[in-house]
Amino acid sequence: MEKEQLMNIEIGKISPSPRNPRKTFNEEELNELAQSIQQKGLLQPITVRPIGKTYEIVCGERRYRAVKKNAEASKAKKATIACIVVKMTDEEAFEAMITENLQRKEVDPMEEAFAFCELVKAGKTVDEIAEKFGKNKRFIQERIKLNSLIDPLKEFLTKGIIPIGGAMLLSKLKEELQVSYFENIKDRDFDIITIDVREIRSWIQREFMRLDNAQFLEEDEDDEEALPTEDWNKGQFEKCVDCCMNTGNAGCLFYQMKGAHYCTDRDCFEKKTAAFYFSEIEKIGEGRIAMEGQKLEQGLVVIIDDDTEAKQGYDSTKRIRKMLLDMIREKGYMIKPSSTYDSGRCKYYGDDERIPKLLEQGKVVKCIDLGSPYYISVDDVYYYTPSGKGSEEPEQSPEEAEAQELATKYERERDRMLDKLNNELRDWSFDTFGKEYAKRTDETSEEEEKLFWAVILKDCSSDLTREISGSVILRDEDVFPYVKKNYSEENKRRWMRDFLNEMCRRQSSYNGVSRGALRRLFKLAYPDDYKKLFDKLSEAFEKRSKKIKLRLEEIGYNVEGKKIKGES
Repeated sequence: MEKEQLMNIEIGKISPSPRNPRKTFNEEELNELAQSIQQKGLLQPITVRPIGKTYEIVCGERRYRAVKKNAEASKAKKATIACIVVKMTDEEAFEAMITENLQRKEVDPMEEAFAFCELVKAGKTVDEIAEKFGKNKRFIQERIKLNSLIDPLKEFLTKGIIPIGGAMLLSKLKEELQVSYFENIKDRDFDIITIDVREIRSWIQREFMRLDNAQFLEEDEDDEEALPTEDWNKGQFEKCVDCCMNTGNAGCLFYQMKGAHYCTDRDCFEKKTAAFYFSEIEKIGEGRIAMEGQKLEQGLVVIIDDDTEAKQGYDSTKRIRKMLLDMIREKGYMIKPSSTYDSGRCKYYGDDERIPKLLEQGKVVKCIDLGSPYYISVDDVYYYTPSGKGSEEPEQSPEEAEAQELATKYERERDRMLDKLNNELRDWSFDTFGKEYAKRTDETSEEEEKLFWAVILKDCSSDLTREISGSVILRDEDVFPYVKKNYSEENKRRWMRDFLNEMCRRQSSYNGVSRGALRRLFKLAYPDDYKKLFDKLSEAFEKRSKKIKLRLEEIGYNVEGKKIKGES
């Protein structure tokens, strides 16, 4: 780069650079700038570089357009503009353009995406770009990913029809899925209807597969912090934790580490699900699954499926079922309808202590049930054999039979007593007891504290309840033991914050207190990010409301719709 030179150059000899990452210019703002230059003059020269006998703009195309607009309006034939002339190579000029554009207050995300991508093509690493522009690595990666958006969605992002957060989600999808989303929204009246991130996320949730609901991902019961595993998967499929089709992997985070993630490859997800179910079948069968054409004997396990060619059910379920049945047939396993055992299904399950005796006595046969047309499950169930028909219990001594009957009566009496106790206490809580207890100001006991947190945990997020019980539904019987075992100051702080976030998020659309609390929580946890977001939205608000305020002042009213004192 050589020494700078200040010159006035004819506008006709200057042209914008085709490599300038900035492609959009707000016409209203351009008119305001042109008017300002007309009144006050050009306060800052543009930067150009010589290309033969003409000049190419390096920095200041917006100012150039405004001056050119004034020249065309006044019909000036040889209007000039103040320029800083610098000799630059193509690479130096391009980097200067990018640097100037990315330092603007409001940069079009697609322009950022283009600029960062061009820098990568020029040999810059993501780390170098992040350091140069003061951004984090993930920000650069996500902006670059925006280049994979189809052109109509890029245009919607630039026009503000879809938000940047939603665009980043869409950019991770295959092209045909992006086309599907565009076709879904293209005919809307965007002057009336706006699209937010939640809507896009909901569409993805409907279209794609939520990984924390995937059957083939298994939690480690001994280590709650461990990532879900795929121990059944012996290299047959790429693991979700490493897969680029997992929406959560843009930030190198698996779903359990930050929010819910989705698989965008339906074909792989369904094949994986079918393969997992097949592995479960073989695990339950323990090498004793009856083969096609084999004579049924005691000790064999039979696969049960009532409608192998079901035309009912969800498309995804039908596809997975067909793949699963193909795997079963390919292995040569026998498939029978449940009507094979017309003696009926046993009411006991595999973990019942009576099942081993019934099996030993030949009164039931172990089967593997594949669920219904509307859902697939792989469960071990038991059907009565002809010799076991009408006999729901294994053969027992008179003492055993009497003991079972008395134990059942005892359990019923205990449940009846607890129901009555609960009803009485509920009435008390509405009456004197509840009113007096709620007014007490003495120190709370540790037991009271634990009860409080047990009640709070029932309304915490699904991520937390899944850690506690391995399911999004927290069973009542799991709560108190969990609190007792994990009661600590550190956990109480975590439970409180999880509860606050969950309640504020869940109710913020209609509850003013929750909405205000959500703002305060974010401000407390991320003050810099909150300020940046608030300032950005405030600036946009001021721009949009400027004309409204001016008109209100003209007619003598303030923004609250009240007449300004002194106005008549």
